[in-house]
Amino acid sequence: KAVRKILTYAGFAVLGLVIAGVLLPFVYKEKAMEYIKKKANEQVNAVVDFKALDISFFRSFPDVSFGLDSLTVVGVDTFYGIELYSAKRTTIDVSLPSLLGSGRIPHINSVFLEQPVINIVSLDSTHANYLITKSTGPDTATYKVELEKYRITDGAITYQDNESNLFVSTSGVDHEGSGDFTQDVFDLVTTTHIDKMDVKYEGTKYLINAVADLQTTIHIDLPADSYTFKQAKAKLNDLDFTADGAFQLKGDDIKTDVTFKTASESFKSLLSLLPNAYTKDFASVKTSGKAGFEGFVKGTYNGVKGIYPAFEIKIRVDNGYAKYPGLQQEIKDVFADVRIKASRTDYRDMNVNIPAFRLKIGNDPVSGHLLVNNLTGNQDLDGHLKGKIDLKNFAAAYPIEGMEELSGVINGDLEFKAKMSDVTAENYSAILFKGFADASSIRYRSQGMPAIHVNTARLTASPAEVGISSDLITMGKSDMKLNAVVKNPLAAFSSEKSVSSDISLRSSLLDLNEWNSTSTASTSKAAQAEV
Repeated sequence: KAVRKILTYAGFAVLGLVIAGVLLPFVYKEKAMEYIKKKANEQVNAVVDFKALDISFFRSFPDVSFGLDSLTVVGVDTFYGIELYSAKRTTIDVSLPSLLGSGRIPHINSVFLEQPVINIVSLDSTHANYLITKSTGPDTATYKVELEKYRITDGAITYQDNESNLFVSTSGVDHEGSGDFTQDVFDLVTTTHIDKMDVKYEGTKYLINAVADLQTTIHIDLPADSYTFKQAKAKLNDLDFTADGAFQLKGDDIKTDVTFKTASESFKSLLSLLPNAYTKDFASVKTSGKAGFEGFVKGTYNGVKGIYPAFEIKIRVDNGYAKYPGLQQEIKDVFADVRIKASRTDYRDMNVNIPAFRLKIGNDPVSGHLLVNNLTGNQDLDGHLKGKIDLKNFAAAYPIEGMEELSGVINGDLEFKAKMSDVTAENYSAILFKGFADASSIRYRSQGMPAIHVNTARLTASPAEVGISSDLITMGKSDMKLNAVVKNPLAAFSSEKSVSSDISLRSSLLDLNEWNSTSTASTSKAAQAEV
């Protein structure tokens, strides 16, 4: 009988806990929402809000699961109205024992983000929209992170660094990591997949719609503030590469020692990194030849003091060939040897060395070389570019998204050799810059936009100026004739000197409305202009 009573009472106790676990979230839901919003907004210089709260004692027992629907974090002051974070659902698992008793600090064990949109904006090292935590002094933490795992599902992350002029945009981000964050020294195992990634630096787009994957184990030593990874496996479009290295934080210094290299010597893999090259049918592209890259970054980075680590990047292409399915022409005889390196901490000895490169688009040849020493100092430039391209062959050899028409011929031969000190001083007798570039019968039209037609245009180069002239150019309904002179043209490479231009533009009709994709012929308004 005693055993039966014990089992009966135990059964009622368990049933009571189950009922409480089901009812309590509903009974205290509104109060919990108010409390969480209040505490969150007290902790950050931002506006935190969410639409609904779901509390479960069973989903991740023995943790308590808090699910927040439509959580948003919006900036204030400098970043007023700029959204830092939003997500369809944010789930945080908290240790149940850490919630029991007075004076206890909640321990966060796991975080799951469903369709998060994270927008990071950095103006400089002290002004960024993610620097929102209020200083609360020592021993006043309202929670403790003891993560075991975290996960991002179908996320979109953008990073804008105004100081570095860097913009990175990603979408379709799936990422997860696991490790014992309660330890001072532990391994963090991560996997990442990105459906789409764009990278723009200094106004140049280096990646467009790239697909990325990364698998790595990071050895974290919190007392030493060091992070080490070995044989990290990454894939960018069709290019597989590995990386080994370590980072250590010491004040404003970041000590870096990283090496990387491609996993194979396939020309096809390197080709996949070029804009528009990684098409849906890329697996069917016929290729041959060898290509790859390798390099290292080693030294100290300190953005405050302007100190940078040494680095070297080597890229090589040997007899590359590619033919896309459905296109009539081929890209062939691709040869290149590129080396970019710097050893000084101010990068004043950075140099770019491309002793020779060449390729053919169909049977149209392009060749040249480029040598740049002391890239951020008194630059020493030496380059040559020569080629003749029938743009019909280019359009029939390489995919261009949104292009409906491309034809005409470009023919050029440009050569330059100069020191930047001579360019700055306008010492033209010590500068070599000569050659020409001609364009004839150019026609171009992209999807949804008017056609552009250039009958003839010519560029002539000299150390003192570049002359540009054309006969009639039509752009949809608009027409113009252009003559321009760019003075001291190589000053475009200088940080001390600027180019100047004289431009003469004549037009009998400029219709700008037709360049607005939402406009129609019936609403277009034309303007006559002569400049």
